[in-house]
Amino acid sequence: GQWYLDAPHTAEELLAFMDEAGVAQAVLVQAVGAYTYDNDYAADAVTVDPARFASACCIDALADDAAETLRYWVRDRGMHGVRVFAIARENSWLGDERTFPVWQQAADLGAHVIVTALDNQLDELREMLRRFSQLAVSLDHCGFVDTHAPEPLLALADEPNLYCKVSSIVLESAG
Repeated sequence: GQWYLDAPHTAEELLAFMDEAGVAQAVLVQAVGAYTYDNDYAADAVTVDPARFASACCIDALADDAAETLRYWVRDRGMHGVRVFAIARENSWLGDERTFPVWQQAADLGAHVIVTALDNQLDELREMLRRFSQLAVSLDHCGFVDTHAPEPLLALADEPNLYCKVSSIVLESAG
């Protein structure tokens, strides 16, 4: 379903849920399925309580103006990171040199990069982690790795700039 239409919530409601659960801070990540690359909602929501909210925009990393777009969302709109979707069953654009300005722009801005990719793409991700070793990168949903055969993810354990985002998808797969 269209969750963003079926059960919408405001930033203020999220803060109330956070208070109830004892959560001090949250990262608001742009929902591409709901808003594509229009990051206004996530950027505006942070302004409700910037001490408790941080945000990540989504951009098309292969767009001609991708680096400038990222600069706009971070510098002008106050977002803290960027989420990029590279999901592919074969090699993706992760290692495409046309995206290097985006990665460099993120590093220059001190923005965190969240990569959504599949476990078969982790070798590509390793190359980017090494190329942009000064850049903090989170792997969304732990790369959708099979938690019963996590070797592709464990192979990245020695990459100091990689962080893994554990989500309900990962936890449910481990059950």
